[in-house]
Amino acid sequence: MKPISVTKIRIAFECPRLFYLGHKYGGKMLFIPPNTVLGLGQAFHELSETIVHTLKREQKFTFLLNKNLNLETTHKQIQSLLYELVFLPYLHSVKHHSPEKLDQLYPLWLGLTPFIYRLSELLVKNSQYCPSEEVIKKTLITQEYKLEYWFTLPNNRQQLVTGKLDSLLFNFAQNRLSVVEYKTYHPVDPTAQLAQVALYSYMLSYNKSLPINALVYCVLPNFKEYDYSWEILEQNVYQLIPYKLQQMQTWLQWKKGQPSPPPPTSQPHLCQICSQKIKCQKVFNTYFL
Repeated sequence: MKPISVTKIRIAFECPRLFYLGHKYGGKMLFIPPNTVLGLGQAFHELSETIVHTLKREQKFTFLLNKNLNLETTHKQIQSLLYELVFLPYLHSVKHHSPEKLDQLYPLWLGLTPFIYRLSELLVKNSQYCPSEEVIKKTLITQEYKLEYWFTLPNNRQQLVTGKLDSLLFNFAQNRLSVVEYKTYHPVDPTAQLAQVALYSYMLSYNKSLPINALVYCVLPNFKEYDYSWEILEQNVYQLIPYKLQQMQTWLQWKKGQPSPPPPTSQPHLCQICSQKIKCQKVFNTYFL
């Protein structure tokens, strides 16, 4: 059996048929809400990553943390600098190349401001535990982690799961690392999201021999933060993942015309916003109103 990515496992929780189609035939595996501007997710990820890299690169932020540990003052100064160094250049680039997307960027920035507040808050708190010139690099850990883990399934078969992480946060007070997931929109299935971050946490924990928390930041239509402890994540991996992987192996063996196809999503409203809606109708002989 070929390796299965963490992302595909999340999709299998959301809709088994979308997972099957994407794994077998390729193509996008997305639920696209009405009035969604394509490319906005990419913009959010680019801005989020640039914010973290800019915080690490620019000495101005180290100076701010050395000068002032009042959270509100520090946050305002950090946000102002990030607007100048990150958002304005991005805005000018979009204005030049894709002016039709400009109106969508301002709500995106408003959604990012609570995320910047969370980062500022963590940096200020961590400054109590290490020198200001070291706190940013020790808090914001940007390194590509390629993860893999062999799971033993209830039927004693094996399945290799793969994933990739780009960002970690360290909380000195908790003495705990957190994997970080940036999501443009709120999850369509909270259980699927929990399974995804639980897998990242579990696989990285195996790699580092440390307990790993998880944070998920969603910005549209409004900011929301999900904070999962290692204890919850580890428990959910054991409860959810092996059985789900066994189901996924069974679904992938199905061929058109055979009985017992992969089941449809438990949330029928997702069918209307599915990127594989037409393909699904053809393969599974279904029709969605």
